[in-house]
Amino acid sequence: MYVKFARKSFGHFTRLGGLTRIVDIQLGLKWDDRQRALSNRWGFKCTCSLCSASDKQIRKSDARRDRINELRDLALDQVNKQKYRKSLNHHLEIVKLVKEERLFSHLGESYWVMARLYSALQDRRNTIKYAQMAHAELSRYRESGDDMNETVQELEEFLAGIK
Repeated sequence: MYVKFARKSFGHFTRLGGLTRIVDIQLGLKWDDRQRALSNRWGFKCTCSLCSASDKQIRKSDARRDRINELRDLALDQVNKQKYRKSLNHHLEIVKLVKEERLFSHLGESYWVMARLYSALQDRRNTIKYAQMAHAELSRYRESGDDMNETVQELEEFLAGIK
């Protein structure tokens, strides 16, 4: 997921030219990379609480984002090996880190992946639970674009097929 604009607030917003805009850039970017991306793409320096945090807090945040990226690679590797339980464990840690980083707009994606992993493990109860959580999270951002609408629709069809 890259840059999105939405009317609903999901944690990260900034004021541009008197307008409040939701700016969401690629998950996992460290502080320097986020600042560069925002400056190059949108022409401003972000001063949100995370971007203006102390050096120590920024280093901790960068370490969490590095870990998220590492876990995503590990989880994908486990899926390719059909080791769904191991992949699921990586995604549980991703969700914890995403919450710590307050990247709430990315929770729906994580829950959707987890629903599919539980489905592969033939765990109907958790498949439904995480698909419903994904639907609830992703529905909040429906206004942000066609891709999100397609994902929400796909989730609705998935849920209808398993209920």
